[in-house]
Amino acid sequence: MSYRAIQRLREERESTARDDDGSDTEDDYDGPPVRSSGFAASFMDNSSSSSSSDGESGDEEDDDASAKYDAGENVIQKQRSKSSDQKAGVAPREENLDEILNEFKLQDDEAPNKVENSSTSAPWFDIITSSIDLRDLDFDFVMRTSLLGGGDSEASSRAGNRRGRQANLFGPPKDGWPRAPRYVGGGIGMVTYESAPRQLPWPYSDLKTGDERCAPDSECFSFQYSDSYQRDCRDFGRVQMSGDVNMLALFCAHHPFSIDALLQLSTVLYQTSQSQEGHVLIQRALWVYECSFLNSFIKKTFGFMDHDLQENQAFFETLFRMVRICHVAGLPRAGLAYSKLLLSLDPLRDPKNMLLVLDHFVTLANTKEDDQWLVDFMESETISIFERREDGSKEYECQLESLPNLAYSYALALYRNFQREQTTKSEDKAKGAMKRALLNFPSVFERILSKNDVDVSSATFQKGLQYTKERSILVLNAISSAVGDSKEIQSRIAQAHDLTIRIFVDSNFKLWGLSNIHAFMLSCIEELGEEPVKPLDPALLRYANCDPVDFVDRFQTMPAEANPLDRGLVAHAMNVETNRPRFMQRAAQGGRDDQMMEMIANAQQQGFAGPPTEMIDPDWPLLEVFWRSALPWAHVEGVERPPE
Repeated sequence: MSYRAIQRLREERESTARDDDGSDTEDDYDGPPVRSSGFAASFMDNSSSSSSSDGESGDEEDDDASAKYDAGENVIQKQRSKSSDQKAGVAPREENLDEILNEFKLQDDEAPNKVENSSTSAPWFDIITSSIDLRDLDFDFVMRTSLLGGGDSEASSRAGNRRGRQANLFGPPKDGWPRAPRYVGGGIGMVTYESAPRQLPWPYSDLKTGDERCAPDSECFSFQYSDSYQRDCRDFGRVQMSGDVNMLALFCAHHPFSIDALLQLSTVLYQTSQSQEGHVLIQRALWVYECSFLNSFIKKTFGFMDHDLQENQAFFETLFRMVRICHVAGLPRAGLAYSKLLLSLDPLRDPKNMLLVLDHFVTLANTKEDDQWLVDFMESETISIFERREDGSKEYECQLESLPNLAYSYALALYRNFQREQTTKSEDKAKGAMKRALLNFPSVFERILSKNDVDVSSATFQKGLQYTKERSILVLNAISSAVGDSKEIQSRIAQAHDLTIRIFVDSNFKLWGLSNIHAFMLSCIEELGEEPVKPLDPALLRYANCDPVDFVDRFQTMPAEANPLDRGLVAHAMNVETNRPRFMQRAAQGGRDDQMMEMIANAQQQGFAGPPTEMIDPDWPLLEVFWRSALPWAHVEGVERPPE
């Protein structure tokens, strides 16, 4: 390396340091993150190398500090002598390469302390993000450690291998995956509300100034699409309207970083029992998003993201797909991590209904740390459930215990803590939470017993069931006292009440099948009396339209003989080749509308049922070629029909 190149590197380093000192913007920060939470510390490795230039491992901390001070003094003296030489007209001398590298190394060692001392603000919803472990977002790592065991030893070696470099958020990319283009290169980028101001949605816009639940503009993020990527999205829309899954596979082969196409093809692959290929496409979508992240998005331990913006919806959908995959695969660690991440992006609106499934992963994990996190999460009262009517005439807010799944899971976590501690205080706390859950949602007790086929012929069970049935009638009758005489609102609240209970029982009844849990619930029922009835909270309307299919532990599949996908095209879609010729030739700017209208007309003529019935393509699946050849009006593509 020449002296001139080294001098240029030094000048760039000094100018970067001056910019960091005089500016509060953190979007272009490339250094290590602030270690303000457990997740931030695990995502970016802040380990530093040896402080002294001699490299002696036996030095004490005081010796390292003095060595840094001496090295800093030497750097200052050299800079002063250099400036005096320039003033005197003396030519610059050749400096030792080792000394210059030691200077850069010293600046890198001091950078983490500088960043750590400069930031004092708490991360965005720290109760959620601080408990996210980076390794749990790596699906392959969680699967490997769950099946093979030895997660602790492998985790320590994995952390050691990451020393001195930035880890991938969602795991390492697959072999052959190039880095996805960012906004400047024709892909996806990310901006903050500081650089692109936007209005915060409700209820964040109504929060008072200084409320910790309202993120500043520097912690509000949004994706942005380049012109080239928007053009690819329009092309995908035309392919989607055709209803041809093989054309979709070809589109993914020619556009390997199109998020919407990857998600759509992944859905088709899961429905055709090709879950491994479908999961790889989801991981590729995560890789595209990871390449577009700002450094401040990770350094600030994520932040707010508006789900209503079209550019952000695909990211929410991708994370939700990972939650479902973890749920089906039986990986509570990964499912809990992705659920926390998805909830932390928009916690007060919960657009993907993560509050209905978050407790399931905690209960399934059955660890002391996860149970304690759920207790702290419920008792912090940081997150509330917000809902308002469509016309904006009325707004509702309630606490998390108004959801039946969180009320019962919170009581179960306290009961597990009582079993570990065996103290009177923990027992009273667990009984209090279970009594509140039984009073507000009494029908859950009967449904859990029915799902687990428990023998309820004893007098104790009969007494408990009789009490919960009578209590359920009183709870449903008390809806009118909360919302007035609106029959529509009352029916929707009752629908949300029944739907959330059904989702909770269907997902967790096996975890509530132990006899000691049933005995604990019966003991709480025996202590209950004629307690006043609390009406159902109208804020439950937020979950009245959620789909129960999103919370089942399996994917719906079609028969193998009905698979319309060509495996050869799927293989092309799985292989990432950025230089492959384009599949769709775009028309001129003035002819795009005509081309789109022509494709819509052809799709309507086909009835969205696949290729036309008058033509047979030899590249179709063999079964489809066979049954279409039996039709008298069908002919092979490219072969002239015989004269009649």
